[in-house]
Amino acid sequence: FSNLKFDKLSKQRGHYLITEYKKSLKNELAGKMQLLFYVYILKTGLNLKEVKGKLISGKKVILVEDSSENFALIEQILSEITLLVNLERPPKFTQGKFCANCAYSGYCAS
Repeated sequence: FSNLKFDKLSKQRGHYLITEYKKSLKNELAGKMQLLFYVYILKTGLNLKEVKGKLISGKKVILVEDSSENFALIEQILSEITLLVNLERPPKFTQGKFCANCAYSGYCAS
C-alpha cells in the first residue's frame, strides 16, 4: 500500500480510522469516494475487521462506514474501470461540468 497516502491513520477503540483533510470540498462526492476507496483497500487488503473514514473540510465532517453497500459500490466502480482499461481504444471524450478546472483536462481533450 505504499502508493496510498493517508493524511492520518489511527487505531481507535477496536477499529482503524482514516482521516483526510481537504482545503475545500468543491466535489464532495469525489472526496467521499476517495476515502471509501482507502477504507476498501485497507479492509480487504489487510483483512482488517473494521475500518472507518473521516473527511474534514473546514467545519464540515463527513463519515464513511465500511458497509456492504459501500463496498458493492466500490467494487462496481472498480469493475467499470477495469473494463475501460481493457478497451482497445479509449472512449470518445465528452465535456463534463468539472472539466474546466480539472488538472487532467489537457490529457482528455487531446
